Amino acid sequence: IKDAADGERMVIFRTQRKMTVLRSRACKRVKGCKSIHYDVVEKALLQFLLEIEVSDLVPAVAKDDGLAALQGQLAGLQHEANGIMQSGFGDGGLVAQRLHKLEKDMAAVSAEIEKVKRSSAYAEKDRLEDVQTVIGLLGATTGEELLGLRLRLRDCIAALVSEIRITVESSTAGTIDIFKTGDRYATVFVD
Repeated sequence: IKDAADGERMVIFRTQRKMTVLRSRACKRVKGCKSIHYDVVEKALLQFLLEIEVSDLVPAVAKDDGLAALQGQLAGLQHEANGIMQSGFGDGGLVAQRLHKLEKDMAAVSAEIEKVKRSSAYAEKDRLEDVQTVIGLLGATTGEELLGLRLRLRDCIAALVSEIRITVESSTAGTIDIFKTGDRYATVFVD
């Protein structure tokens, strides 16, 4: 998390009342430096991550990337292979050759399906689903398990987001800009 004003990394400072995200490490020495309550920022960020759709992150997921066609092709090959095996008609050698060719074709199509699924759009979808699942579990978890979930959530968010910049307006208001490798995902308003 960085301060949008100066690009400095923000640090969490524990006050006697609440945890506060400071503008930068220099805030300890600068009078009038603004800070924002950590819990306010966390709540806004988690709410945003719960509400976001995959198509907001990666518009390519909404496009036809050929996955459905490949899955249909695979289903057709499997159906043909099952039909040949059930019928048992014809020359044994020709049937075996056709089944061998179908198996090779199914393997090739399956490999192509996996390649499409590993594309960044599907990886982002899986990461977002993981983040949303972990956020859903946070409220009902305590102790060591909660720490484990928070660490997992941190890693998942780091995989989705390259940088978070906060503009502090007051101790309970500001904006959170969320970025992925230079592209802005969203601006979340905290108030």
